[in-house]
Amino acid sequence: MIDGATCNAEVRSGCRQRPPEVTVGSVPSSVAIDAANHTAYVTNAAGNDVSMINTLRCRSSNLAGCSALRPPTVAVGVGPADVAVDELTHTVYVTNDDEMGPNNGTTMSVFNASTCNATTQRGCSHQGLVKVGTGPLAVVVDQSTNTIFTGNHTTNVPGGAPSRPGTVSVINGRRCDAADLSGCRALRPGTVPVGWGPDEMVLDGPAHTLYVANVHGDTSSTGSPLHHSNFYRRVWMPALRKTGLSGMHFHDLRHSGNLLAATAGATLRELMAPMGHSSTRAALIYLHDSDERQRKLAEALRPRPWPSSSAGGVAVNLARIWRAMTTARVK
Repeated sequence: MIDGATCNAEVRSGCRQRPPEVTVGSVPSSVAIDAANHTAYVTNAAGNDVSMINTLRCRSSNLAGCSALRPPTVAVGVGPADVAVDELTHTVYVTNDDEMGPNNGTTMSVFNASTCNATTQRGCSHQGLVKVGTGPLAVVVDQSTNTIFTGNHTTNVPGGAPSRPGTVSVINGRRCDAADLSGCRALRPGTVPVGWGPDEMVLDGPAHTLYVANVHGDTSSTGSPLHHSNFYRRVWMPALRKTGLSGMHFHDLRHSGNLLAATAGATLRELMAPMGHSSTRAALIYLHDSDERQRKLAEALRPRPWPSSSAGGVAVNLARIWRAMTTARVK
């Protein structure tokens, strides 16, 4: 929880302090705020539930209270991926994507924010469930039209890529909100075909325009290039779990790749090209001295015939000394 009053674009006094943390469920993947009920909803992809943080007890004016919180949870579908709150209708929408599995969920859980929040859970068991497209990763609410959009990634094939282009489901909130949870199950939402892997969406309310980021197609609704905004949780983290590794960052691959290339004998220019470096200064970082590199150099030199010192003068003597030093080092 970061204090935005002391850590922002103009004020940096609070940025150096490590912000407090709240313990939530397993693999938290998204968060949404309901200001009216003072609740932050956090989806827990591996816990099949949503944690509800009391924002009165954990906020910029009371950061000390954050670490002591033990937020209540509400059970939802399998692998909840995203959450959105319609504060006009007091409704919480949670997409059940089966985030930790093959991303083949097909439902969205709906409940009343006024009766299921950080301070009261009396209505948490009363939920609506609406069928949407396969792999609903993202959800956005258009309060002006009471419309809910879900970005459906479709089922993943081995390797993490979607099996086909994605879709966006269009849900009528008037027939599926806190006032009519029973109407959710009977709904048959409309469907809009989009690109490969619609992982993120944002709504321009005044312009009534929904922008969809297609992570596997590197396009948005306008075709402009985008970064893989959900690469970390959809590809990187599953890969770490599969390999049994932890504590690694994606940038480690970039560094390790160039370090291996340098150890294999790549020249400065060869190191600069794939990294996009414009100067040798950055590339020199990867030319670390190592026992393995010295061993390879020594092995490369060992078969060569060396002339006598009288034939080569000082240069040959220096070469012999250098060879002796490197050979001794790798024994």
